[in-house]
Parts: sequence; C-alpha cells; structure tokens
Amino acid sequence: MSLEELTPVAAARDLKRGRDVLIRQGTPGVVTRARWLALYTVEFRPVDDVDTRVTVRGLRSRDLRPIDAPPTMPTQPDRRAP
Repeated sequence: MSLEELTPVAAARDLKRGRDVLIRQGTPGVVTRARWLALYTVEFRPVDDVDTRVTVRGLRSRDLRPIDAPPTMPTQPDRRAP
C-alpha cells in the first residue's frame, strides 16, 4: 500500500515509544511526508484534545490505514420515472 502526502489515515494499531502508548489505535491523522522507502511522517490529531498535534516520523504502511471518505456521488443510478 502506497500513501501519498495529504492522505487522511488512522493508526492501525497502538503506536508505542518504549512502554508508553504514544498514539492509540484509530487516531486520525494526515500524511505530511512520504518517502520512497515506504516511510511516512504523519501528523495525528488526538480526539480528546482539539488543539494538540502529534507528529510521528518513520512509520510504515502496516502502522497506518487509509480513511475512506464517504462517496459524494450516489453509488446506484436514480431509477425514478421522469
């Protein structure tokens, strides 16, 4: 899985530094830098604090999952009579 910059993502698992959990699973974020070695820098926005931003470098694709945006167009054609 290759992610581009500005792709909305979520943490696929708890991200730890030592014994401490730095980012909880499911925390939303945005890819701010994507490197060719599949290393990503992500700015996470913890849900419980609106003003806080946590930037984590060196993440791999297994640490992240893309957040799918809801479709803007209907998926089924409109079958109503004109």
